[in-house]
Amino acid sequence: MVRVPIKKVTGHLHLEGSVPSPILARVATRNGLAKHASAFQRYRPGRFKSFAQFAQLIVMTAQTLRLPKDFFEAGLLLGERLRRENVVYAEVIWVPQLYFRHSIGLGGILHALNAARDRVLAQHGITINWIVDLVRGYPANSERVVTWLGTLDLKSSNIVAVGLGGNETHPLADLVDPLLAARSLGLEIYPHAGEQCGAKSIDEVIDRLSPQRIAHGIRAAESRATLEEIRTLGIQLDVCPTSNVRLGVYQSLRDLPIRKLVEAECRFSINTDDPALFAIDLDTEVSTLMSAHELTMEFVERTYQWALDAAFLNEAERSEIRKRLVASEPSTPAT
Repeated sequence: MVRVPIKKVTGHLHLEGSVPSPILARVATRNGLAKHASAFQRYRPGRFKSFAQFAQLIVMTAQTLRLPKDFFEAGLLLGERLRRENVVYAEVIWVPQLYFRHSIGLGGILHALNAARDRVLAQHGITINWIVDLVRGYPANSERVVTWLGTLDLKSSNIVAVGLGGNETHPLADLVDPLLAARSLGLEIYPHAGEQCGAKSIDEVIDRLSPQRIAHGIRAAESRATLEEIRTLGIQLDVCPTSNVRLGVYQSLRDLPIRKLVEAECRFSINTDDPALFAIDLDTEVSTLMSAHELTMEFVERTYQWALDAAFLNEAERSEIRKRLVASEPSTPAT
């Protein structure tokens, strides 16, 4: 692991993509899922042939995580990852639609994740909040998620936003109403866009959902008008360079249009997306991108200030996290 000696904020990180395959193999064996255990034992990170191949692994992970202790362990492992990466605040995405058949129920999953969250905060001084994703192509189940959200005390749930994930080739229209219904509950909207389908997918989510942040958004660089709209509206892009390469959006890190984002004065942050699946950590993500695009440490520090500015926090919470972000020494040493 390459060390980048700055504190960080991350908002584009998926729970299902953060659990290492050896751990998943062990959990699958414990839960009697021999075929899943074998698949995770054989898994070797690399380029995916298609988004569908990648999504299959996410679904297998969700099928493997079944019991409260599975989610609790996943949360603790996530906390250890964030500690090593010197992250002080993270907004972590998980997908309720993948768990409706689990006997634990969504409430049981959330309880286990929040128990892990509390342990991570107590042990490492890292704050984690949750974003629950709706998935393009599955509009019926999305309404069930929003109904469940409406039963929660959102403050104590630590859920701060509802996301929009999945393959961008599926239509947005089917999910606009559930997303806006979630906003009416007091949640932010955090859509993925500008990955598979280019700048037009970004234009669509801006027009239909008015987000303050967009997951990925890197292909805004293909349209000068889109870049200008993002800059004017102050929308934050949460880019994931290695993910873009492993999923075939770009051939190499050097091909990412990072300089276009910089020159257009668009705010962005650097994230890992699904770090266990892509065999990447945040420090390596940052250092390789700095090298590929001649970014200075001062500029990278500024991107994490932007990430905190755009985080789904109230001002009192943001102020408290900022004290940790700018403190001269990490609260827990990274190793």
